[in-house]
Amino acid sequence: MVIVMYFSQWMASTSRSQTSVAHQLAVTRSYVNMILQGRRKPSWIVASRILAITHGEVTANDLIAEFSEDG
Repeated sequence: MVIVMYFSQWMASTSRSQTSVAHQLAVTRSYVNMILQGRRKPSWIVASRILAITHGEVTANDLIAEFSEDG
C-alpha cells in the first residue's frame, strides 16, 4: 500500500505554525499560505526544502501529485 502525504496534510498534522515553517523554508509566511491554499506552487528550491524539513514524510512524488495540473 502506498501512503501519500501532501504538504498541506503534513502541515495540518503537525503543530508547526506557518511562520515557523516559512522560516525553515526561507520564505515568507504569506508564500507558505499561498502554497497551502493552492494559489502558488513551490519552486524547485522550496520543494527540496519541503522534502528536507518533513524528513521524508512528504516525498517528491507527493509534491508532484499535490501540485501537478492534473493532480
